[in-house]
Amino acid sequence: MARRARTSKSELHKQAPTEVSSPTNPTKSVTMPRYVIERDIPQIGSADREALRQAAQKSNGVLAEMQAEKKPIQWEHSYVAGEKTFCIYHAGNEALIHEHAKRSGFPATKITAVKKMIDPATADA
Repeated sequence: MARRARTSKSELHKQAPTEVSSPTNPTKSVTMPRYVIERDIPQIGSADREALRQAAQKSNGVLAEMQAEKKPIQWEHSYVAGEKTFCIYHAGNEALIHEHAKRSGFPATKITAVKKMIDPATADA
């Protein structure tokens, strides 16, 4: 995934929207907001590798369909924690996250737009 060059440590944490490869044209970069999606999925924390692989394949299939429809949405990664997943997505808008949830069958219990990012380097900025 392509990322915008950063000029300083303080610049790193000003805005959460990031430059990513276009989901419809990988040679082009676009800026899309980042979202955290909390999904309540019973027993996900005890799911085996095969079940997680199948879930990822389902999500990827829906994402590919949406991207073929020229809808700007990308899955960055997810964390499995207890009975929930916390997924990081880039999307043109929140409605696309809801559409993906509906089409994939994975609930979007709570969607939060990321406003800013911090990490250990923020202390040095």
